[in-house]
Amino acid sequence: MLKRSRKAIIVGFSFMLLLPLGMTNALAKTEQSYAKKPQISALHAPQLDQRYKDSFTIGAAVEPYQLLNEKDAQMLKRHFNSIVAENVMKPINIQPEEGKFNFAEADQIVRFAKKHHMDIRFHTLVWHSQVPQWFFLDCFLQAKNAEKCKKKYIGVNYHFISEQKSHFFAHSFRKPSPLF
Repeated sequence: MLKRSRKAIIVGFSFMLLLPLGMTNALAKTEQSYAKKPQISALHAPQLDQRYKDSFTIGAAVEPYQLLNEKDAQMLKRHFNSIVAENVMKPINIQPEEGKFNFAEADQIVRFAKKHHMDIRFHTLVWHSQVPQWFFLDCFLQAKNAEKCKKKYIGVNYHFISEQKSHFFAHSFRKPSPLF
């Protein structure tokens, strides 16, 4: 518990350190004083991941199209050592139909992370608004037996997460954690 709180506090402080970078224009008293300040591009700024390498990883949530944009990809490679798939690892994208898996977009993110020696994190694997209809449909239609629905829901999630684990760790650069 303490480790999680500590990590959240550290991440919060790192964002606080970044905020002033974007506020220079708002804080400049005159155009003349602003013009005197050195201009720096994020692509030339000190690397965030290196600055905090002994404390924690610096991550970003991404979608596959962002990896295709050269500027976005350069920014990710320069400042981040961990990425998470924002949406493409959620059930509606990975398993739109029961038993039919599509890992193509998620694989793009995993390949990018692997190529650039980044950690990959799984974002919320099951999110209430990003699941295909079949995930819950039977239970909603037959809501008389809540315990049966609960067991079915847990089973569907277990299968979904196990399938992701098998797929990504088979193609991954790391061994699965014993906790997963």
